[in-house]
Amino acid sequence: MLNDQIAGLGLDVEVEKVAADEVEDVLAERVEAGDTPDIVRTLRPREVETKELSMEWDFVDEAKAAATDDGSLIAAPYDAAMTATYVNSEAFARAGVDVPPSGHPWRTWEHLIADAERVKDANGMANAFAISNDPQTLAAFFGSYDNSLMGKNPLHVSFDGNTAVKSLKNLKGWVESGVLNADVFPKYVEPDPDATPTPSPSASPSATPKPFEPATATALQLFEQGKVPVVIVPARTPAPSNSVRVDNPCQEVCGGLPQFSYLAALTSDGVASKVIEALTSVDADSARVQATGGLPVHPELIPQDVQDEEGLLGEYARLSVQQMSSGLSPITAGLTDWPGEQIAKLLADEATELEAASQMREVLTKSVKAYE
Repeated sequence: MLNDQIAGLGLDVEVEKVAADEVEDVLAERVEAGDTPDIVRTLRPREVETKELSMEWDFVDEAKAAATDDGSLIAAPYDAAMTATYVNSEAFARAGVDVPPSGHPWRTWEHLIADAERVKDANGMANAFAISNDPQTLAAFFGSYDNSLMGKNPLHVSFDGNTAVKSLKNLKGWVESGVLNADVFPKYVEPDPDATPTPSPSASPSATPKPFEPATATALQLFEQGKVPVVIVPARTPAPSNSVRVDNPCQEVCGGLPQFSYLAALTSDGVASKVIEALTSVDADSARVQATGGLPVHPELIPQDVQDEEGLLGEYARLSVQQMSSGLSPITAGLTDWPGEQIAKLLADEATELEAASQMREVLTKSVKAYE
C-alpha cells in the first residue's frame, strides 16, 4: 500500500519492521554503521534520540507537515491510537466473566471496572486494575470515563476546572477502596525546608521530556505478577505476557486523547520529505483508514454524525475532532514537568482534589504556552 501511495514519485519504499522496544538500539546501530535510514516512525517528533543521533523538532501541528528552516527535514503525523487495555483472560474465565470479542467492547469504563472487580474478588487479587501514571494515559482515560468528564476546552480536556476535580476524586476513591493499584503513583515525601528550589523546565520548549516508561513498566509488572486482572497503558506499549488486548469502551470515536505516531526524515536530500508528504496526505490517510480500520489523523475524516440511542457517541466524536485538531496530544506527550507530586499529596491527604487539579492545570498551561 505504501508504494501505491508514492507511485507518482517513481520510488520504492523498503519497510524495515522493528519491535517497539528495539527501535532506538537498531537506529543507533544503523547510524554508527553509516547506514542511516531515510525515514523513521516515531512517537516523539520533536526529538529523535539515540546513542549516536539526537535531533530536535519544532512543534508539529496536527494534520500538518512541519519542516526545518531549509525545508530539507520534515516530520508529519502518520496515524493515531488511543490507550491500550489488556486483560488476564484466564482470570476472567475462572471468575466466569466473559471477555467481549473484538469489535464489541464494554459499553462504558464503569462496566469494565465492575467486571474487573468481580474477577479480582474471585481470584484473590490485590486490585481490579492498574494504569500507567503518565499524562497521556491518565488524561485519555479520565477524558472518556463518562460523558460528564469530557472537557469542553480542548486545550485542557480532563484537567479543566471541575472536570479535573471529579477525575481526581474518582482516582482517590478507587485507590482507597482497593479498586485501583496505587503502586504506580509516587509516594509523598515531606519537603526539605533547607533545599534550594530548582526552576521548572516546563516553561522551556527545548527542554528534554521526562520518560514515563518506569510508570508504564510498573503497571505492566503488576499485571504480569497477577496482582490485577486489567491494565491500561499507552496505546503502543508492547503486550504484556499472559494478556489479551481488548477494545476500549467506544474506542472508535472516543478514548480521550489520540496518540500519534509520526514519520520523520533523517536524510536531507529532500527525497524523504517528498515521501513523507505523500504518505501523510489526506488521500493517503483516508486509504490507510479504509485498509486498516485505524483512526484517521486528519480531523475532516472523522465521522461527524455518529448516532446511538443515547446520543452520547456523536458528542464523543465531535470532541475527539476538537482534541485531535488542538495540538494537545503532542503537547501532553512532551510534558517536561508532570506533577506526580500532586497525586502523591492527594493520596496522602496533604492536598485536596481542587489543590491538586490547580497544580496540574498550571503545569499543562505552561506546556501549552511553551509550544504556542
